[in-house]
Amino acid sequence: MTAIQVSIDPVLISAILLGIVGAIAAMIGAIAAMKAPAQTKRIGASSDQEIEAFLSGRLSLIVSAQDRASDPLKLRFTLSDPKVALLRIEIANQLDSGAGAAQCVETSPGIFVASVEPRVVQRWYNANPYWDGETKLLPIRVFYMAKGLAACRTVWVTMSPLTIPGSERPNERHPAWSIEGPFARAIPRLAHVPVQQ
Repeated sequence: MTAIQVSIDPVLISAILLGIVGAIAAMIGAIAAMKAPAQTKRIGASSDQEIEAFLSGRLSLIVSAQDRASDPLKLRFTLSDPKVALLRIEIANQLDSGAGAAQCVETSPGIFVASVEPRVVQRWYNANPYWDGETKLLPIRVFYMAKGLAACRTVWVTMSPLTIPGSERPNERHPAWSIEGPFARAIPRLAHVPVQQ
């Protein structure tokens, strides 16, 4: 039997192994590069939706007010999450191009108050269509902060005129506003009433 002697150059072996490892690394990098843009787009879109859903979910509130029509209307916002802070509100008005705005002040934990001038409140009420008799469904745009993120949302409230007793004379009655909300149902549409000729 004859012995065969094989001489292997260690430099050549190292080069072959490095080439194989390099080719594998390049292939893995190429696959990762192809997947990255698709994942980035999905993450970006879903994170915006997640943030919006998160902020909307954090804004759980009750709106109420009952004040004389001649006094500023103090809208009280009671929040269920103490980590949410109301910044300001806007009340839309179809008669004017702008909206009445008011800053929100925290009076106690989870309770914010925004004071709106009587003339702005009257125009807010007059500018929106009748809904159920004198009761109207009116929008309030609420600007708030949650976990360092700012957001805004429109909530709908019902507003009704009423009279309340005066503090000076027991028999005296004053025009007033009553507001409750938010109103969760869809905005009702007014029925078309044909004009009699």
